[in-house]
Amino acid sequence: TIITIAVPITIPKVVSIVLSLLLESDKTAIFKILLNIIRILKHLWDLILQLVFMTNILSVANQKGGVGKTTTAVNTSAVLSGSGKKVLLVDLDPQANATMGSGIDKHKLENSIYELLIGTEEINSVLKKTRFGYDLLPSSRDLIGAELDLVDANDREYRLSDQISKLSFQYDYII
Repeated sequence: TIITIAVPITIPKVVSIVLSLLLESDKTAIFKILLNIIRILKHLWDLILQLVFMTNILSVANQKGGVGKTTTAVNTSAVLSGSGKKVLLVDLDPQANATMGSGIDKHKLENSIYELLIGTEEINSVLKKTRFGYDLLPSSRDLIGAELDLVDANDREYRLSDQISKLSFQYDYII
């Protein structure tokens, strides 16, 4: 398989732009160009990691309660894990039934996905290993307050994605 990534500007062109800016006295422009180059390279690296490791993300969603969302997510995680796949289950329900169904007592948690979302903890301190072979980002009733706590937060809609992307390449499936 050949993977082609189109880059709108060539490396020699970037080098010539940077060199011409070095000759000018405006160091702010140089800094901005270098910062943009770093952002482009990071984005390309993230794309390469996604293509190489290809994590599958499964979402189990339905507005109606009692239709088996939690049961489906927990059992799918267990079956995939049992077949040798690396699985991360993310419990985003304040009732924390997926957490309890995974063998983790929600009342004894030091950290949950709430702390991850509000930014007081990093993903590795929240992550739990289950006895069923998959990893879990557990929930707690504290998650009820997350919406209010994040009202004025910067990039609140990206917080979960940003944290999961730190280790998504380690998993075959994120549910």
